[in-house]
Amino acid sequence: MNFNTRVCEAFFNFQCDLNKGDGIVSSIYALINRHRSTNKSYFACLEHRIRRESASCKTKESFIKLLIQCWRNLPEHCTKWSTVALMFFITDVVDTIARIVLGELEYQHFKQEAEKLLCYELDLKYKDSLTKYAWDVFNICENTIAKRKRVVLHIPDIICAFVCIYSAYKLL
Repeated sequence: MNFNTRVCEAFFNFQCDLNKGDGIVSSIYALINRHRSTNKSYFACLEHRIRRESASCKTKESFIKLLIQCWRNLPEHCTKWSTVALMFFITDVVDTIARIVLGELEYQHFKQEAEKLLCYELDLKYKDSLTKYAWDVFNICENTIAKRKRVVLHIPDIICAFVCIYSAYKLL
């Protein structure tokens, strides 16, 4: 089993070890959210188009076709990780809709097939470049970005504390 298989399995199955803490799946969602916040219009339009197209989907096969078509429509000028973010975003949107529309058993079959297809598509697009090492580096980078953002959020608290201490000092 290559590591893409484990990542795709973890994306669809919460009990997988890659979901623990700030694991790879959390980093995938962080990447999606970061790209989404920098290109809100594109992501909103993409989600709208997927939802509109999914209105005619009633079977597992039709959702699988929609998923594949969405992946085929991805922009070609994106970086590897931007494309990965878009692929997982599309998969998440289609999965959410399929979970609502399909019955329990058919949804489980869809989920299994979508997991395999996502892995196949990642392997096809990136061949040997999405290794365990690449995913680990990606995860470390995403966690570093997230920690850096958390530190920035504490600066107003530090400034406020400094102002309070300085005000108390001046009052005495």
